[in-house]
Amino acid sequence: MPESLRTADFCLAAVWRNGRALEYVPESLRTADFYLAAVWRNWQALAYVPESLRTAKLCLAAVKRNGRALKYVPESLRTADLYRAAVEQHGFALDDMPASLRTAELCLAAVEQDWRALDDVPESLRTADLCLAAVEQNGRALEYVPESLRTTDLCLAAVKEDERALEYVPESLHTAVLYLAAVEDDWFALEDVPESLRTADFYLAAVKQHGDALKYVPESLRTADLCLAAVKQNGRALEDVPESLRTAELCLTAVKQHGWALRYVPESLRTAELCLAAVKQNGWALEDVPESLRTAELCLAAVRQDGEALYHVPESLRTAELCLVAVENRSLSGIESTLKYVPESLRTAELCLVAVENRSLFGIESTLKYVPKSLRAEVLAKVEEQTSGGEIV
Repeated sequence: MPESLRTADFCLAAVWRNGRALEYVPESLRTADFYLAAVWRNWQALAYVPESLRTAKLCLAAVKRNGRALKYVPESLRTADLYRAAVEQHGFALDDMPASLRTAELCLAAVEQDWRALDDVPESLRTADLCLAAVEQNGRALEYVPESLRTTDLCLAAVKEDERALEYVPESLHTAVLYLAAVEDDWFALEDVPESLRTADFYLAAVKQHGDALKYVPESLRTADLCLAAVKQNGRALEDVPESLRTAELCLTAVKQHGWALRYVPESLRTAELCLAAVKQNGWALEDVPESLRTAELCLAAVRQDGEALYHVPESLRTAELCLVAVENRSLSGIESTLKYVPESLRTAELCLVAVENRSLFGIESTLKYVPKSLRAEVLAKVEEQTSGGEIV
C-alpha cells in the first residue's frame, strides 16, 4: 500500500487487529504519542516498539492494558510499581517476575486477580490468608496450597466454592460436613460420599440442586418432604416419586414446574385444574391430558403456550379462532410449521400469512409447503410487500 494512504488512523486500526502491523507504519508517524496509542489498542504491539523507545510511560500503559505485556518490558524498567500494575491486571504476570521481587503484597494482588497465580507464589509466601483468598475465588486452587495449610476450615471453603476441590483434601479431613458442602455445590458429588454417610440431609441437598437426584435416593428415604423438594426443582422428578406419595398437591407442584410431568400423574388425579396448569407451562403436555378433558378452553391455553400443540387438539375443536392463535405462537421446537395441523378448509390467505410470518426455524419453505397452492402467490406477495422487498429466507 502506498505510504500516502497509511494515515495514523488507518495504521492504528491495523495495529488493533494485529500488533505486528506496527512494523509497517511509516517512520514519519512513529512518535511517542503514536506508540502510546498503539499499545493502548493492542498490548502486543509493545513487542514491535524499538527497545530504545520503550519508555517507562509506554511500558506502564501496556501492562495496564494487559499484564502479560510485562514480557516485552526491558529489565531496566521493571520497577515495583510496574510489576504491581502488571499483576493487578493479569495475575499470571507473576510468572515473569523474579522470585526475589515476589513480595507478599504483590503475590496477594496477583492471586486476587487470578487464583491460578498461586502456583507461581514462592512456597515461603503461601500463607493461610493468601491461600484462603485463592480458594474463595476458585476451590481448585487447593491443589497449590501446601499440605501443612490444608486445614479443615480452608478445605471447607474450597469445597463450598467447587466440589472438585475434594480431590485435594487430605483423607483425614473427609468428614460428613465436608461431603455435605460438596454435594450442596454439585449434586454429582453424591457419588463420592461413602454409603455410611449418606443421610437424608445429603439427599435433600442433592434434590434441591437438581430434582433428577431423586432417582439415586434409596426408596426408604424418599419422604414426602424430600420428594416435594425434588419436584419443586424439576417437575419431571415426579417419575421417581413413589406412587403412594403422588398426592394432588405434589402433582400440581410438579406440573407447574414442568408440564411434561403430567405423564407421571396418576389418572385419578388428572383433573381439569391440574391439566390446565400443565399445558400453561408446556403446551405439549396436552398429549397426556385425558380426551374427556381436552376442552376448547384447555386446548386454547395449550396452543398459546406452544402453537405446535395443535397436533394434540381434537379435530372437532380446531376452529378458525383456535388455529389462528396456534399459528401466531410459533412452535418452541421450530421443527415443523404449525400450519401443518390446521384443517385445509381453514387455511385462508389471512391465516397462512400469519403462519408464514411466524415460520419455523427452517425457513419459509417449511411453512409455504402447507399453504394451498391457490394461495401461495397471494401470500408471498403480501410478505414481500410487508418486508419492503427484503429477502425472504
